[in-house]
Amino acid sequence: MNFGVIGPGKMGQLFIRDFNKCGAKLTYIKASSIKRTNKIINKFQNETKINNNINFLDFLIISSTTNTHYKYINKFYTKKKLLIEKPFFFCKNKSYDWHLNKAKIFLKSKKCIDINLSNYLLGDAYKSQKFYKEKKFKKFFFTFHTGGKNSYKFIILDLMPHFFSIIQRLSPCKSVKIIEKKVEQFKTFLILKVDNYICYVDLREKQKIKKLSFGFDNFILNRKQILNKKTLKNYLYNKKHNLKIEIPNPLNKFTDKYYKNIRKNLVTFKKKFIYENFKLTLKTYFFKP
Repeated sequence: MNFGVIGPGKMGQLFIRDFNKCGAKLTYIKASSIKRTNKIINKFQNETKINNNINFLDFLIISSTTNTHYKYINKFYTKKKLLIEKPFFFCKNKSYDWHLNKAKIFLKSKKCIDINLSNYLLGDAYKSQKFYKEKKFKKFFFTFHTGGKNSYKFIILDLMPHFFSIIQRLSPCKSVKIIEKKVEQFKTFLILKVDNYICYVDLREKQKIKKLSFGFDNFILNRKQILNKKTLKNYLYNKKHNLKIEIPNPLNKFTDKYYKNIRKNLVTFKKKFIYENFKLTLKTYFFKP
């Protein structure tokens, strides 16, 4: 199957790496300029012949800057199977309701539209554990520090989809209330009440030290601990929990599942999951406590 990438930056090139491993064939690249497009084509030309004709693609990855997503989705969603790097889309001068109405149009089209919400796998890992099933916890903590280039409220658009992709697997998210929201230049802190849980969310970008951790009450897991089987085994033994968590890098597993699904003309997520994730992210962006 042939695929193309609009926006072959850091995430775009990770998608290229993973889909090449799946057996897909990269045939189209569009970067922010002709010069950069040619540079990226030359980088991958030894691995595959890139003719750069968008008409012959089976699926298209949109991983460009967020403010361009709507333009490309609107142009291609009826013509190509789409995988979109989160957030779904965002237009700066448009309202909360406008975004939701456009999302409904895209998602009700019965076309193949998927969003990279790969960290749902971390929620699934938690959900399968004995201590989670006992439901004795009251607090949820989520920390994500990245080297991203966003600032102020745009950090919410970039990183909250990760938080909601996890919590959507752990709780219905029927009630989400913003208790506190502090927005600074390179960091945002939120306290939310999601159903019966109080959630503490610490988001930061332009950070030299990157960090992703999440957990209930006093039980916090690092993604590195989840990915490293030996470290995780020792960690969990010391915590005296009967846990068995073994998942690879969430993005690797997500792209593998996405590729298998589109070969069967399926989507990875139910569109309701995508819509609710988008709606909840926008809510934390637009609304005050």
